[in-house]
Amino acid sequence: MYIEVGQYLGQDGVWLKNDETRLFIQAFGGMTPEFSRKMRSQTRDYWLNAHWMPHFKAPFSGRMDNDDPEQRAYWQVELLRQAAGTFPCAPAFGPGTDNIPTHGDTANNVWSLASARLVDSGGESYAKAVWHLAGEFELLKYQKTDYLRQGDSSHYMVMTVENNHDDAVPINMAWHTTLGSPFVERGCWLLDNCQQYQVCPQGTEFDTTASLELGARFESLSDIPTRTGGKSDLSLMPGYNGHADFISGVSSSRQLLWSACYNPYYNLVYVSVIPLAQLEDQVSPSFMNYWIHSGGREMMPWADYDGGCDRNYALGLECAIGGSCKGYEWSRENPQLLNKPTYFELAGNSTASFVCINSFFSPEGYGRPITGESQLTEMIEQHIRSLDISFDGLQAR
Repeated sequence: MYIEVGQYLGQDGVWLKNDETRLFIQAFGGMTPEFSRKMRSQTRDYWLNAHWMPHFKAPFSGRMDNDDPEQRAYWQVELLRQAAGTFPCAPAFGPGTDNIPTHGDTANNVWSLASARLVDSGGESYAKAVWHLAGEFELLKYQKTDYLRQGDSSHYMVMTVENNHDDAVPINMAWHTTLGSPFVERGCWLLDNCQQYQVCPQGTEFDTTASLELGARFESLSDIPTRTGGKSDLSLMPGYNGHADFISGVSSSRQLLWSACYNPYYNLVYVSVIPLAQLEDQVSPSFMNYWIHSGGREMMPWADYDGGCDRNYALGLECAIGGSCKGYEWSRENPQLLNKPTYFELAGNSTASFVCINSFFSPEGYGRPITGESQLTEMIEQHIRSLDISFDGLQAR
């Protein structure tokens, strides 16, 4: 195990590593630009980063110069200058308000590192980084803890929101996990434990980029209504096609919410899993959201110039309490979607924790060739059972 305070593309943060895995957690926005797994070819070992690293993420230290018209025209906001991989969203998921930035205070500010250390306790060895953030909206306070165990390729995350007011504060919460190339490519399998889905409603940035029928409800990723009256199969990742779509899924499970991306070329699965009702103050996500980005945003910084080619190809696996991608105010006005809550009422003088585990595994470890989706689902669920889904071994309770 290894933990080190360091930098990534000029940004301060913490490296957590074991023999098979390495990840970097950035101070700004709590971003995780790198979550890599060691791979082996016939002649050498190499590292594969599964996380989205957009071409417009600045490779420099510091912040955007708001007095520079070129920087302001290109990035608009610091979040786009820094966006990558996984990051926490609160008190908004998606558009905010006059007082809340897009994706909330947690994604738009610098977290303060409280501690970074290796822990050996009760037979468990793991790296642990603890962060604090004083939010601007309603003066909410945040704590984020990142863990990497010695024995698996999994990033355990806990975000806790504290409300010190007497009055309740409505909030969204999310883990905005986004995968990218070289891990994500055409033909990757998309799987989850959801039973019902809905394409985002009208009135969002996806109005001009979506290939799917806006607002459509359906029961399988392989059979989705399109805007042209046909059907689309998004159980397989499409190639670059000039479209970006957003889908929300819900599950009836009372134990887990999960989604996964399987790359058959690498024979590697990336699963994002949320164990439910494990911590005393835990709040469960309502939705597993898919952001399937195969182009479509023909403006800076997604394109090199306004009207140009969107250079991004990405897959979001975003667990959230939030109304589709419509944002904070829409969630307040529409308290349910697919019979699930779109926001959480954080009671006065209380805390709420929101957890997520992002994990790699190879089906090779299960000694069976993959013959279909049901068999791979069994392997994913078996892998999930091998994780510390109670967070007991990490002493997070």
